[in-house]
Amino acid sequence: MTQAQLLSEFRQLSMSQQLEVLQAALHIIAQQFQLGEQQTNGQQAHSALSKAASLLLADYTEDKVLTSFTVLDGESFYA
Repeated sequence: MTQAQLLSEFRQLSMSQQLEVLQAALHIIAQQFQLGEQQTNGQQAHSALSKAASLLLADYTEDKVLTSFTVLDGESFYA
């Protein structure tokens, strides 16, 4: 259905029916907006964490202060 056809049908509705259609359409749009916003926020958070992890990778693999206890990795924790 084209926009022109949709508007032609819409004009034939009573005022209360038009209001109901508009309310339903706004509800659908609000839901889609919230969904899109949640996805965008999730993607931004993931991107920020990924960037931070990349920036710190060298520190966690080479910095002696951060890697000094890795020699204990093979030791029994409850010994």
